[in-house]
Amino acid sequence: MKKSFAFAILLITVHQSLFAQKEIISNATDLIAAKKYVAANHYLDSVLKKNANSVDALMMKGNVVLNYALDTTKPMQFITADDASVFNTAVSEKPKLLSKKTVYQVEKIWKKCLTIDSSRADIRKGLCTIYSMALMKDSLKNEIARLTKSETDDGGQAFRICEYARKFKERNQFDDAMELYQFIAQQFPDDAGVRCDIASEYFYAGQTNNALLWLDSCYRSKAVDETSFLNGAFTYSLLGFFDDAQTVLSNYSRIYIKNMAGFYYSLMLFSDSSKRYYDILNDFCQTADSNAYTDEFYLAKKLLAYRDTFSFNDYKALVDDDKIPDYYKGLLHQRAFRQFKNNCEPFLIYGVMQSSIKNYPAAVQFLREGENCKMKAEQAEEWMLHYAYTLYMFGEKEKAVVYYKPLMKSDKPFTQQAAKYFTAVILMEQKKSEESKKLLSEVALSKQATKYVELAKQKLK
Repeated sequence: MKKSFAFAILLITVHQSLFAQKEIISNATDLIAAKKYVAANHYLDSVLKKNANSVDALMMKGNVVLNYALDTTKPMQFITADDASVFNTAVSEKPKLLSKKTVYQVEKIWKKCLTIDSSRADIRKGLCTIYSMALMKDSLKNEIARLTKSETDDGGQAFRICEYARKFKERNQFDDAMELYQFIAQQFPDDAGVRCDIASEYFYAGQTNNALLWLDSCYRSKAVDETSFLNGAFTYSLLGFFDDAQTVLSNYSRIYIKNMAGFYYSLMLFSDSSKRYYDILNDFCQTADSNAYTDEFYLAKKLLAYRDTFSFNDYKALVDDDKIPDYYKGLLHQRAFRQFKNNCEPFLIYGVMQSSIKNYPAAVQFLREGENCKMKAEQAEEWMLHYAYTLYMFGEKEKAVVYYKPLMKSDKPFTQQAAKYFTAVILMEQKKSEESKKLLSEVALSKQATKYVELAKQKLK
């Protein structure tokens, strides 16, 4: 009887403790959300006066300092390649850089929490967050190492930790971000997903060779998850490595019992103008679940209609269709290169697509076809804008200036301002500061505002 009574008392104590924890966090969170930082501190101090070792109260004290700092800090100012890109019409919002002074204040409080209860993984994650927001790479590495040792991996731990590396990338520190990604990969040597994420980051940054190296590393892993299989295959396909994409999808379909290998093989046959594509694609439609393969079914139904004839207008309709992913359109372009070899337009369309994914060596090669291509005035101007931009990004900047020059008189504000902006940047690099400032001022004072007005103002500062 006594044992039962003691057990009941223990349960009540635990329940009361859990309730108190939730109440502390909830009350403090409400005050922080309302930006009542002084009131939040007073409330937490009252809790700590009763219990100096209340980890939750101390943790929330750190959150008060952190949120006040973020609330009173202006966003960073920098211009990325994506901000200036002709493929984007707006400048991205910039994150805030946390000061080291704030980090040290929060760190002192949260490390005290860990001396009281070293099992609090949430606080370790909080430390990782503030280190990444302050670009404190070495401190972050050390805390990641502690976190991976103290927390059991549930299969998604590596992906969540990669978020800290992404905060470096968001703050325009790409090389440091990739160093952190690779450090995380060392902590999870058997995780293919981390390697695929690294490949994706290099791919989106236009560093194709590094992306391919990390994809190879991904597929050498003993176990590859479905997402890594698909992301890697689609990356190969976007870059024009269709045989590699087929190999990856074949392995994926074999391991996970999927229908992707047959579907992609039918696209390969279609790109070769082989009528054998029809039976394989038709079989895919008969056997695969349309709900699980939405994009594939949509494209398959379209292609089945072209068994006997495939015109240039059919090709244009497909590549202009936003419902068809770009990683499948590459094979449609291959068909056009072969079938409409005397028409330069497929080369230009594909060149623009390659430029959009930052594969500039290939993009320059395809867009160069436009120099001998008969086009209407509007089409020629669009080509010239993309060709000049691709030349600039490829490093052929003096040649880019040649193509930007006529665009400075364009009737389209975006085109005209882009031409002046990039020419000004090139002149700035050539130490021709007066000419550069003149063009930037013209853009900055433009009445018809595009994103280049904002970028020009930043450059003038």
